[in-house]
Amino acid sequence: MQGAHPARRADEASAQAGAARFARAVSLSMGSAFGASRLVLADRRTDAPSVLRVHFVNWPSWCLGHYCDRVHARDPIRAWLDSGPRRTGGSVARLSDLVPALRTVPSAFPDRRLGACGAAHVLTIALHERARVVGALSLVRAHDEGDFSDADCERARAMAPLLELAWRGANPGLVAPGEEARLTPALADGARHPALCRARDEWSLRDPQCASRGPLATLTPRERQVVALVAAGHPNKTIARELGASPWTVKNHLRAVFRKTGAANRTALGALAHRWDAAAQAKPAAG
Repeated sequence: MQGAHPARRADEASAQAGAARFARAVSLSMGSAFGASRLVLADRRTDAPSVLRVHFVNWPSWCLGHYCDRVHARDPIRAWLDSGPRRTGGSVARLSDLVPALRTVPSAFPDRRLGACGAAHVLTIALHERARVVGALSLVRAHDEGDFSDADCERARAMAPLLELAWRGANPGLVAPGEEARLTPALADGARHPALCRARDEWSLRDPQCASRGPLATLTPRERQVVALVAAGHPNKTIARELGASPWTVKNHLRAVFRKTGAANRTALGALAHRWDAAAQAKPAAG
């Protein structure tokens, strides 16, 4: 990159900034629904073997360098991606499918150091442009959170086309002629991309295992109180009086709630709360 033309370096920097934003937004949108606290995005838009572009979200700062230097060459997920997973049906893989020993021996994780910092279970979604894999999203859970289920894999497969569309929209060079008009500026509003949020909420409500760790499950008790009062239609001043807090504190709680749930506004947050209440009330009858 040092000897590259300035315009080319600027294009590369812009592309990587967009990829990093995409990774953070998808982590916020999907992380809670899949019970995954971390994410890795591999940007595979170039075939150049010397170019390695990987984005780690919610990892210690040393993980990227360690992965590039010590893990990439022997990474079973990279080998699976290099094999060209099929666009239909084969676009999703668990690490435990690629390394069967992981099902019984947790220490079989491909890298001891990454495993020690909290990585144990990985679900990877291959992103295609026509027949080529141009990106890969890996959702990561800690050991005590359990491996990804078959239902998680099915949800990820259902979401793959939407993620591919968003990935192409986030990277204009991958948008085919004539597609621009029907693409929203992908993830321009971060985790609040409406299609991702709707899909996440619907999947969370359908799957009790997923619902137990869905977006509202990540809130603190005080944040849940704020959500309940917002859903009841109360403004911030009233909420502050009810909780014995300042309006500024309520505003800070709401910022955290919007970030964790991906709700775009108070109306969307209220609707999400009502749907989750309905789902919670329906669970005993379903059992």
